[in-house]
Amino acid sequence: MKYLKIFEEFDFKFSKEEKIKSIKNLHGLPKELKEVAYDLVQYVTSANKGKVFGLKLHPDLKKKIKEGGYPDGYDMGVDKDGYFIHTHR
Repeated sequence: MKYLKIFEEFDFKFSKEEKIKSIKNLHGLPKELKEVAYDLVQYVTSANKGKVFGLKLHPDLKKKIKEGGYPDGYDMGVDKDGYFIHTHR
């Protein structure tokens, strides 16, 4: 049970506000795309060089995936050209 004890002591802190602040400070990303990204932030979200990675899938996209029976297991990103999908490699 030593493993469980160590796991319980792990203090995971996710600050959505900090992630949103890093997106707000991005250069080269249009304001309207930044605003969409704010709602899709999750703990793995990162933002740099005009791109945001690790966003949750947009609800409309989730609906299409479910209706079509398509695979999931990836995240969404956004850059100046729009949205993109990326894997976790």
